[in-house]
Amino acid sequence: MMVYEPMLLSLFVQQNKDISSVGSPRTCALPLVGGKQAENLFCKRWKEVCLDMWVYQKHLDFTSLFSLSSASYLDMPILEAFLKRCGRNLQSLDLCHGPHCLNASVHRIIATYCKNLRCLNLAGLPVTSYGLRFLSTISHELRVLNLDSCSGIFDKDLQKMFRECQHLESVTLSHNNKLTGKCVRGLAHAPLKILVMDGCNSIRPGSLVSGLRELKSLTSLSLNSCATLSSSDVSGIMGAVPKLRSLSLAEYFPLLSSTALKALDQLHDLISLNLQLNLAVNDQIMDAITRSCLKIEELNITGCSVHSWESGSITDSGLRSLAALPNLFNLSMSYMANVSDAALEAVARKGKLRKLVCRGCPTFTDVACISVVTSCSELELFDFSGCDLVTDAIVQAALDSVKLRTNGVKLTLVVGATSVCGSAPVEKNPLLEVDFSDLCIARLRPDFVDEIYFPSSDNEDFDYMDDLCDWDWDCHSLFTGDDDDDDFYEDFSDDGDYYED
Repeated sequence: MMVYEPMLLSLFVQQNKDISSVGSPRTCALPLVGGKQAENLFCKRWKEVCLDMWVYQKHLDFTSLFSLSSASYLDMPILEAFLKRCGRNLQSLDLCHGPHCLNASVHRIIATYCKNLRCLNLAGLPVTSYGLRFLSTISHELRVLNLDSCSGIFDKDLQKMFRECQHLESVTLSHNNKLTGKCVRGLAHAPLKILVMDGCNSIRPGSLVSGLRELKSLTSLSLNSCATLSSSDVSGIMGAVPKLRSLSLAEYFPLLSSTALKALDQLHDLISLNLQLNLAVNDQIMDAITRSCLKIEELNITGCSVHSWESGSITDSGLRSLAALPNLFNLSMSYMANVSDAALEAVARKGKLRKLVCRGCPTFTDVACISVVTSCSELELFDFSGCDLVTDAIVQAALDSVKLRTNGVKLTLVVGATSVCGSAPVEKNPLLEVDFSDLCIARLRPDFVDEIYFPSSDNEDFDYMDDLCDWDWDCHSLFTGDDDDDDFYEDFSDDGDYYED
């Protein structure tokens, strides 16, 4: 395995920046010999020191060691070389980052060398029933397990493994279309707090709900884009976990109605709620939240008012109601079409916002944005990139506002793709940072027009169409082929193959 020594040393230096003091006692004791002999001896002792220190390594990942640009990747022999040196005392192993060529035997290697793991991330790796049996042998200490996009596993296998995991606190099983939710029952005796099952489109509500009822310690649940869940399913799920503190029902739910989301009023302990791009959200849902979920500190309603012609989305009325939430600190409300400056001012008037993200809102102007920075003295981040109507006035208003702050909180404005001019001179202040990054996603904007299907008038490729429209042609003859000039058209047979007259 000596071929991997340079790589081992490289990763050790990356993850332990201050290793000079560790090696100094050994290196200072080196005999004073001259020339090449001293150099070789020093390198050998230094290598020994670094390799000995691997036993103190608690966390291991390969984020910065392998990259596509360097054409290097993690394979089975390299992984085994690492784990031989540090696996004994390793508590956290993350294999989801960077290119790799790992196969199903990875579980055997992990089980062989890593007996005391508490956090294991195998997202995107091949996982089989056979592999889970190996992992079961080291599951007694596991606290965090990530099996995102591990499609080779089934409920029965997971349920057996979970019964051996008596200390699991966080489990991620996202993007697996074979799981029905029955495996959750195996976690009944674990102190599970976080469950993530995003994009699991084979969930059987009965199996999942019965399992959730047994998770007495569950505080966070994420079911983003579980497209097969219906309104009654979602209502049943929320009824099974009334003590939730964090819930995520974001993105694609084609079978979900607004009526089902009114069940949110059962979650009185909710602190964090993510409804991003969920088109079932409307003013009535906002009203239910502000009446019953008074502990909410973080709310994401991005994209819940995408098109101005959708009457069922969030409007000024729904946004104004958020002012009734006494502890709302973080609000994400990007890509909103049906809201005005006045509604945003009403929310900001409470003065408790610490983070506000409202990218790509074409209706917001300086009026609302200035109100935000002047009313919220604890505001740390205000991202309004893509709000075209906002100008340099917001920067000056923010500068005046931070000068009055006595709490020392720094404010960062993200102003990319707005009318804020980067060349305008701005007085420097340590409590204000102006970031010109454009974090707005154009296709999510409510005024987005796809030029592939709706080309702009200045597109030269379509200028000839304008010329055709100016000609005095009989449109009926153009499409029916009844024109006198038979050579101008091609005739087509019924089976789609054209022929010549």
